[in-house]
Amino acid sequence: MKYFYYQIVIKGTDKKYIGSTKHYDIRIQKHKLNCIYNTQTKLYIEINKNGGWLATECSIIAELDFNTNSERFNHEQKLIDELGSGLNSKRAYISPEDKNHFKYLPIICRCGFITSKCNVSHHIKSRKCLKAVSSIVIEKCHIPNSISAVHETAICQ
Repeated sequence: MKYFYYQIVIKGTDKKYIGSTKHYDIRIQKHKLNCIYNTQTKLYIEINKNGGWLATECSIIAELDFNTNSERFNHEQKLIDELGSGLNSKRAYISPEDKNHFKYLPIICRCGFITSKCNVSHHIKSRKCLKAVSSIVIEKCHIPNSISAVHETAICQ
């Protein structure tokens, strides 16, 4: 299957994002919409901070055929590493060996409990975690002049 590898460069900076897609025009339109409605990733925060979508330049780096998504994302990660992208929020490809390594990394939950990545979905459903997190949310509701208090108040009511 044919994939387009592209970059989004913020004009006047050395900051760029590397991506891949089957449908280049549709993907760029999605980036434009995300820039307006979703500013939660490094890419969109930087675009909006540096003049918005008009301050970007999009270009196709390569068009390549791959049989699997694993091959596609592996090549994308190589491009990210070679071209020095600083705006990709996460890795495009993680090898099976690295996945096993990350699986057992310790994670500290909001409740304070230390668990592993592979066990976190089970832990956050536990009574201990739910009880601890609900008490944290209630405490945050009573913090005056706090942005988190305003956000968390809606949860408490």
